[in-house]
Amino acid sequence: TNAPAEDPDIPASGYYGAASRTNGNQVSSNRPTHFSSWARRSIIPDRLATAILNAAGRTSAFISGKAPEIKPSPGGNTPSGPSADTSVRTISLLPAAGEAAAQGWSIKDGGIQLSDGVFKITKQSNKTWSLTHPVDDAITLLTQGGRLTCKFRLSGALTNNQFGLGIYLYTDAPVPDGVAMTGTGNPFLMSY
Repeated sequence: TNAPAEDPDIPASGYYGAASRTNGNQVSSNRPTHFSSWARRSIIPDRLATAILNAAGRTSAFISGKAPEIKPSPGGNTPSGPSADTSVRTISLLPAAGEAAAQGWSIKDGGIQLSDGVFKITKQSNKTWSLTHPVDDAITLLTQGGRLTCKFRLSGALTNNQFGLGIYLYTDAPVPDGVAMTGTGNPFLMSY
């Protein structure tokens, strides 16, 4: 409530509570149930924000809303990033790490070639190519969250109603209890 005994002034922080207010500067005539005056509208979000920052450790990355950059190790499944948690994985395909096959990737209905520091993917006529990398813990992305990133450049003319890229994360592992997949067909954890 905003009874004066429960809402004291805090002059050091510039906050003046119920003891300093009168019925003339409130928006409700029922003082004990009054939520706030116009001057105090942000006190609850401010207090909540302070509690969140204290719990999160007030790191600059948290305050700025930026996730720490994860530097992938070339090829394969390798724990990486700022966390020592083994559930953090980076699966990468980097030109600097060499050929795709050596990094654990395989291509179907197409070809992948490393040339001048970039990968070039070509597809077979009238086929849809796929580039795959096996993982043994894909369900972790569903239960703990994660981030998928792909940087690419299309070559040739753009064509209306034609896909440039599709990303699908499929698992044949059982979906955890309490998780219901929507739609029908295969349980893709993510598709774009």
